[in-house]
Amino acid sequence: MTSEFTGQIDVLRDAARQLALAGAEAGILEVHRSLLSIVDDEGSDGVLIQDQAHPGAPARPIDANAHEAVASALQQKFAALKDVLPVSVHSLRVVGEESGTQTQILREGTLLARTDPLDGTTNAVNTLTGFSSVVCIDLVKAAGSPARHLAGAIFGGDFDLCWTNYSLRSKTGDPVWARKAGDVYIRSARLGRGWQLLRVEQESRSDSVAAVAASQRRFTAFEAVRERVFRHDGVVYHLAGNPLWAGLLMGQVGSVVETQSVTLHDSAFLIPHVLLGGNIEDSKGHPLDYLSLYESSCAVFDARHAPVPPYVAYSGGVNPLADLGDLPVSTSPTAPSVDVDPPLPANRAQRSVELPDDVLE
Repeated sequence: MTSEFTGQIDVLRDAARQLALAGAEAGILEVHRSLLSIVDDEGSDGVLIQDQAHPGAPARPIDANAHEAVASALQQKFAALKDVLPVSVHSLRVVGEESGTQTQILREGTLLARTDPLDGTTNAVNTLTGFSSVVCIDLVKAAGSPARHLAGAIFGGDFDLCWTNYSLRSKTGDPVWARKAGDVYIRSARLGRGWQLLRVEQESRSDSVAAVAASQRRFTAFEAVRERVFRHDGVVYHLAGNPLWAGLLMGQVGSVVETQSVTLHDSAFLIPHVLLGGNIEDSKGHPLDYLSLYESSCAVFDARHAPVPPYVAYSGGVNPLADLGDLPVSTSPTAPSVDVDPPLPANRAQRSVELPDDVLE
């Protein structure tokens, strides 16, 4: 951090977390309203205009509605927080899945809100489950240098998730981490008991694997992994990414496999996974420093930009799929991905500390 931000980093993190919560909650509520057809008649006959750079499957009105709700909530929350933010933080830019490619000048003190208002549109409209709303908040601390990730939130399913990042860079100035750390919080969408600080035991788990594999291309690329899991009497879930964050962070899903390059907003759940001590390897079995990759790429606004290579995310000290050798990858990394039905929730050894309802509000 530059000197203008260093002394107020805790204020920045807290404000970033509040922004992420406001955006993700607005997104998931708008998705639920759309799915239940609880919308005003006035203005509902508008024309959907999609940015040519929109990745994946074509956008639908439900995506546009969610994007408008998230962007509006973020700007309103930013205005409300303006008095507590450092004076050097002067603007908020909303980027991501539905925001299109933006041409603009990023100056020091700009907050970036990277969003995917509805991750899992196909799941949402077909099964009414297996989707999420994602918001990550980053700070442009100096022109031309990597942004700093501050906080994020993922809402959807039976649990909500948010986190703050206070990882420390090496004092040598090299782009390496002296320590990766942060706070990860969960909340039941039904119990109404407020947020709980999540602490997970990073033990090896069962032979269960999750991967998006609904298309023929991705299903074929996943074949070797699938057969290996079945030989070990494991379970395969064909839902992954942000909608399955609870399975990896709280449940008993042994690993999440991605066979093609993906965007930052499609892989945001890997940030809390790393903060909790989880591991990530690329298709060659090399450690993947996701947080550094995220920060070095988050100022690229092209929604099609997919800097995250194929990977395996897992808990415990050993990659459960290491015996397969190189991870099979899809041959067309830019093709759209499709989500499928979610798995049943699973229990996981964990420790959590319940916090007062107003701690994170």
